[in-house]
Amino acid sequence: GINAEYGGHWIQDIPSTWDGLNSSITAILNYNFFGMPLVGTNICGNGASIEEELCVRWYQLATFFPFAKRFSSSGTSPETEFSAEATARIKSSIETRYKLLPYLYSQFYLAHTVGAMVVKPLFFDYLDDNATLDIVSQFMLGDAIMVTPVTMKGVTKREVYFPGGLDNIWYDGETRGVVSREEGRRDVPVTMDTIPTFIRGGSVVVRHLNVANSTSQTLRSGDYIVEVYLAADKSAAGILFVDDGVSVETISKDMYQTVSFNASGTRITSEVKLLYPGYNNTNILREIVISGLEKAPTSVKINESEDDWASQTYKDGILHVTGLELQMQKAFCVSYES
Repeated sequence: GINAEYGGHWIQDIPSTWDGLNSSITAILNYNFFGMPLVGTNICGNGASIEEELCVRWYQLATFFPFAKRFSSSGTSPETEFSAEATARIKSSIETRYKLLPYLYSQFYLAHTVGAMVVKPLFFDYLDDNATLDIVSQFMLGDAIMVTPVTMKGVTKREVYFPGGLDNIWYDGETRGVVSREEGRRDVPVTMDTIPTFIRGGSVVVRHLNVANSTSQTLRSGDYIVEVYLAADKSAAGILFVDDGVSVETISKDMYQTVSFNASGTRITSEVKLLYPGYNNTNILREIVISGLEKAPTSVKINESEDDWASQTYKDGILHVTGLELQMQKAFCVSYES
């Protein structure tokens, strides 16, 4: 058998059909149940003839799978015959995944150290909500991101269930604005360009800022953006795990760094745990986004000072601070007054 602690699984034999796309979600969740979080399906499924729309939707879904891989036999790759629009959408999905790598990598750290699931069904987080028990076309990526893929052909909207009751806020994964403050189902418009994702209030998500012409190796020294999605009580928390991306057993050898983020009141702080003194994290935090504010701040301070090199904009409850030059291996504080 495969050692679930160090191994992974690639699910190959899924047909290139819309039913196959749906079943890939169930397969991914099942392997996480088994304690094997590094799992993915063959993107677009198995088949010499693959529908363009189906393949685009599969790439968009696989963006949020723990393991994403496309395989085809020599001379059978349908992507070479796709339209320019489809190719651009596939490229955009891959770029979205690369931006998300810091968050995704951190989920594997939690899976390794505390047994967390990288992807999980909604009922794992909402045990008292019976409506989540039969939902298989939505799932959580970590504790922060709810993925709601498009799994049918030609649709312009899809039904999304927002769990959590009155105290749970959900934010749009693209606009970062509030989309739901109450439990229930609602129709969400969809286009061919993206699939809907939603961020749970109380979360901090770290992404790569720029991924153009990059590889996972070059991104290890790239810049970050920290997104803070406030809960109803104005709190939020998240973690970033960083190692050199090459060495094995970095956790058991303490050759890594964690950065814990915490939002409370009108302050966002980071706490750095540098377990390996010889490890030098050169990443720079360039931007911070805070969603869920009730009004525009009158002042924003970085490490208790109003630095000229940082600027901010505010619109519709979202504060966007840019021009930062904060080293991720050093603790920082962002505070604001309203």
